[in-house]
Amino acid sequence: MLREGVWGKENKVGLWACDPAQGNITVSWCCLCKADGESVDHLLLHCDYAKELWDLVFAMFGISWVMPTRVRDLFACWLGKVGKHPVHMIWRAVPHCLMWCLWREWNRRIFEGCEQNVAKLKLLFLRTLFEWMASTRLFDFSSFLEFIDSCCF
Repeated sequence: MLREGVWGKENKVGLWACDPAQGNITVSWCCLCKADGESVDHLLLHCDYAKELWDLVFAMFGISWVMPTRVRDLFACWLGKVGKHPVHMIWRAVPHCLMWCLWREWNRRIFEGCEQNVAKLKLLFLRTLFEWMASTRLFDFSSFLEFIDSCCF
């Protein structure tokens, strides 16, 4: 998704709905927030639905953040000064996990025709991040709540 060759192109998500009677119908609105023209930057950073998840992350980690305009700019500045802080591995995984969850929700809505509310997506994100971190075996969390408590600088 982050290949350099893609960045020179118009940053749009090709959204379509399949209707066998009429063929493919292209639409230009975001299927998550039902507004705006859909782009990768909108879907993953600026959509109201995505903003709810980003706000959760920043509140959990106790960080004030101004969201960059583009996804590539987010990745360029994400690490900041967290350096070798014990929670840096979790922090480094956050944008990947959050975007993975948003992309899965987008696919669910487009291809399966079902939606999750933002509260369920937040829980899915936190559980996915927990599972990703547990799979590294670098952490010894005794519970999901202990993991949540550790997400603070």
